[in-house]
Amino acid sequence: MLRRLVKEESGVALGLAIIMIVLIGVMGAGLLVFVRNDLEAVVEVNQGQKAFNLADAGIQVARRELLSQPAANFYDGDGADNSGWAYTRQSGAPIKTLNLEEGTVTVTIQYLLPSTSRQVGQADHAPELLPDGQTDYPDGRDYFKITSEGQAGEARRKVEAIYYTADLDMPKGYYTPGNIELQGTADVNDVSLFAESDVTLAGSASVRGTDRAYGDWYNPPFNDKRRASTSAGIGAGEQIDGDSTSDLGTRDFDANTFPRLVLKDPPDNPNQGNNEISFPFDYRSQPDMDYLRDEAIKQEEETGQDNYRQVSGGQQRLRSWPEDSTDRTVVFVEYTGDGNNEVVWEVPGACTDDPPKRGTLVISNGNFEMEQNQALFSGIVVVRGGSYEEGSSTDAGEGSCIEGYVNATGTITIAGKVQSSTPASEDDRPGFFDVKLWSWRELYE
Repeated sequence: MLRRLVKEESGVALGLAIIMIVLIGVMGAGLLVFVRNDLEAVVEVNQGQKAFNLADAGIQVARRELLSQPAANFYDGDGADNSGWAYTRQSGAPIKTLNLEEGTVTVTIQYLLPSTSRQVGQADHAPELLPDGQTDYPDGRDYFKITSEGQAGEARRKVEAIYYTADLDMPKGYYTPGNIELQGTADVNDVSLFAESDVTLAGSASVRGTDRAYGDWYNPPFNDKRRASTSAGIGAGEQIDGDSTSDLGTRDFDANTFPRLVLKDPPDNPNQGNNEISFPFDYRSQPDMDYLRDEAIKQEEETGQDNYRQVSGGQQRLRSWPEDSTDRTVVFVEYTGDGNNEVVWEVPGACTDDPPKRGTLVISNGNFEMEQNQALFSGIVVVRGGSYEEGSSTDAGEGSCIEGYVNATGTITIAGKVQSSTPASEDDRPGFFDVKLWSWRELYE
């Protein structure tokens, strides 16, 4: 009997083993479900973060586009001359899409109309109230809304940012931290001269007309002392020499006049003495050289014209200028080596050219010389030689002419005819304004 019972229990171990296998299988399947769900959640989170990063990248790319061309009519609601970035595009134009390595981004830019008290908060109006009695914001400020949606896999994220344009308050006149020298028959008309060191006039050189950019130089917080004149004048941090045609202390000022010219530190320091006058701009403000270089390269890629020139050294004769140039045209000449580097303006034409050659000419690590009897240049020349002593600008010869001004790090020598360009803010000239963030938010739909 006992032997029969033992034999009957001989299959128990196999049964238990099968039961354990089934239980482990069920538990493993359940665990796999949890693991799969966790993996899917992680993938979804990662895709969501990638989509968010793409959306934010779209905001930055659109901001770069605004730095290049912030004109309100490119992004308004009429669609007629709107950019491909505008929220309302020309008929049939596709929405701006950026195809990046981790996914795609769709971006739109919308110009926001100025706001009265009843319009602040409306989706198509600026978030700032217009000053009383004004139809536009101070300093030519404009507001733009950027909407960017990133997609990575099935995940989508959308963000919205409002930016406004801001003038960098750089000099709108001839400026150098070094010296300015007027020679021979130099004729400066409707534009002021500013030097942190000396200004010297020789021969029959003259400064005349009206300062079309600053008037009486009253421009708080940089300068809160009015001149008694709105004439084009001279401001020197040290001394004005040979100034036989000007009125020291009324139109022109240096460290010895009354009031005396001071270089405030910082330039927007509100503590200015009653007997002090200062430059009507931020004399420390600098154009963004990296951006100007990138903009010249970008314009060259878009138009196929010669906007960016990189050379090792020596003299470069500039004999051509981009066709159909505008104030936003940038030509950048970059020297990579040291030595006697110089760019010479020899673009064919005359001082009476209409239209003139327009835009911004940048010389990096070299000097600039404008030859006489060449094409009229209307715009800004930026000269950077690596130090205050190296970069210089020379307007050589009675027949040479420039309509605008020069911002240099070294001596500026003028021997020809220079005059102001059409008075305007630099809020749409690449490199001379900034695009600043007003607000940012993620949109949930």
